[in-house]
Amino acid sequence: METVVASSARDRLGEVAVRRLNELVRSILIFEDLSIAEQELRWAVGVLPRHGVKMRHQATMVHWFFEEVERLDLAKEERTLVHSIEHYLMNVVETVYAA
Repeated sequence: METVVASSARDRLGEVAVRRLNELVRSILIFEDLSIAEQELRWAVGVLPRHGVKMRHQATMVHWFFEEVERLDLAKEERTLVHSIEHYLMNVVETVYAA
């Protein structure tokens, strides 16, 4: 029973995290402001490690998210934008966890 509850909690946390990342990327695109990501990830690094979330988890989630975005039929300009957002987010993840 405990493993089912623990697994369910992990699944829920993963679901919420992906949803937040999606909203973060949407906010960056809507407001045309990459710095939104730094604020969000600085908050996350203050909270998530208490729940076992490490830099590698955040980096993997960002990688997987953009791997899925790559499957979309995007124009060249959109792909360029997507790549720059992904690289920026990965740099922010590394920076905030290193601090």
